[in-house]
Amino acid sequence: MDVSSSSLASESADGSGMRRRRPIRQSTPAQSSSSGTVRPTNPSSQLFFLSGTVIRADGLKGEADSLELYAKIRLNSRSLFERAQPFSRGPEIYKTRRIKGTLAPEWRETFQVEETSVSSDSLVTVDLKSGSKTTIGTQTIVLDKFMEGLTQKTKWLDMGNGARLELSLACQHLPPSPNGSSSGSGATVHHKRTGSFFRRQRN
Repeated sequence: MDVSSSSLASESADGSGMRRRRPIRQSTPAQSSSSGTVRPTNPSSQLFFLSGTVIRADGLKGEADSLELYAKIRLNSRSLFERAQPFSRGPEIYKTRRIKGTLAPEWRETFQVEETSVSSDSLVTVDLKSGSKTTIGTQTIVLDKFMEGLTQKTKWLDMGNGARLELSLACQHLPPSPNGSSSGSGATVHHKRTGSFFRRQRN
């Protein structure tokens, strides 16, 4: 039986013995992910060019001379409805320089994600690290919740244990391509500090 047709109906008996027709609720269109999970299709997903600035951190504890602080940015630019893993953080797209001898590092480094579709519910993950193995804190944000309807937003992120990191993000709508698609196969990231471009494949 095709339950997607709204014209179908089922019958049930009430206390009087009469039978009445009850419409069958129309099902929501769905799609299968690569993991076999079936999710509703995404009716619309706004797409953006995305750029950001890793500004500074504070509230860190410990001996300043023992720290070598830097931040890493990861991006899962796919819509929630396209992710094989809903909370996958995606690949690293930017890493700041390392700063030693301070508990309040300032980077003020800017990155840009270009030539790709970045959905409004993309996940942006910030790792605050010291040296090669120590993670001080990690924070994952949903892009549209961070932006709150604005085209540019700066916030302090709680990295745990009193540490904070100040991050600024800016975005603008991505116009559709001539073939009707707004997406590319990966993200091209521009490092303002180095002036270089490289392509990251999507998860």
